[in-house]
Amino acid sequence: MNEKKFLSRLEQYHQWLTDRQGKAKEELAKREVESLDDIKKDIKYWDYTKVLEVHEALQKANESINKLGLVPVSL
Repeated sequence: MNEKKFLSRLEQYHQWLTDRQGKAKEELAKREVESLDDIKKDIKYWDYTKVLEVHEALQKANESINKLGLVPVSL
C-alpha cells in the first residue's frame, strides 16, 4: 500500500472513529438530560457534524470579510 493510500485510509478511519465518539457522547448527554425533569423539554439538540459545518462556513465568511479591510484589526 502506498503512502498516499495509507494516509487516506487513516483519515477515513479517524473520521469514522470521531463520528462514533460524537454519537456516543450525544447519547450519553440525552440519557443524562432525561433525569432533569424541569429542563429536559427545553433542551434542543443539534447534530455535531452540522455544528462543525456551520462553524467552518462562518469562519470562511469571516476571513472573506477581513480580506476586504472594512473592519479595523483591533476589533
